[in-house]
Amino acid sequence: MPRSPELAVPEVWGITAGENRSRYHRLVSFLPAGDRGLYARLTVRRQLEFWARIALVPRERFRETIDHAIETFDLAELAERRVDRMSMGQRQRLRIAMTVLAAITLGLGCTLFGLQLHWSTVPLSVPVMLLVLLAFLPFGMLFASLTVVVKQGNVGTSWVIALLSIVGGLYFPVSLLPQWLQTAAKLQPFTAATDVLRHLLVNSSLGGSPGTSLLKLAGFAAVLLPASIFVLASAIRLGQRRGTIIEY
Repeated sequence: MPRSPELAVPEVWGITAGENRSRYHRLVSFLPAGDRGLYARLTVRRQLEFWARIALVPRERFRETIDHAIETFDLAELAERRVDRMSMGQRQRLRIAMTVLAAITLGLGCTLFGLQLHWSTVPLSVPVMLLVLLAFLPFGMLFASLTVVVKQGNVGTSWVIALLSIVGGLYFPVSLLPQWLQTAAKLQPFTAATDVLRHLLVNSSLGGSPGTSLLKLAGFAAVLLPASIFVLASAIRLGQRRGTIIEY
């Protein structure tokens, strides 16, 4: 990969979109916060079908993949409900199910294209992912608090996600960033999450020890979760005092 940020090309395990777009898309997944990636008028099933097409899920496994995601994340009762008629928690379950669709194609990538997973540490990625979710949950709660207060969705959500993705090394190595951005990369959980999961899944090198990354994630969760719960509770109380808690 070029060392100049202007010439950097995003890669997923050595594959670029320009070289093999279909294979590249099958290996990419993304779990947004807020209402990003959801279409209000689509039902849960239609949303998953749309996402599966974007993820290039093979036709012969298309229906099976959708049904498996609905069953796994307990979405059967919501399958025919429109997204705009679901609660925030139900929408988050749908987003996680959408993300897992690409994980299924990751397994196909191993089978069909020879992607080498580091199987001895792959099981460890499951509890680590739970820790990652705890570290990122406060961001969702903070955005929910803003929605309660200002009565408007997507209050800077897209910008925050894009910034975290860039600074966190999702698209290209953090070492390509200016020094001040490399410092910022160490002060948010995305970088630690990306590094440790890549290490566990494909045995990529880490700048430090896996334990350090895990301690960072645990620290972010321990500090930010109580703070975000307090902020959300305060936002709800403010909405109750204003009499606007049910407005959107």
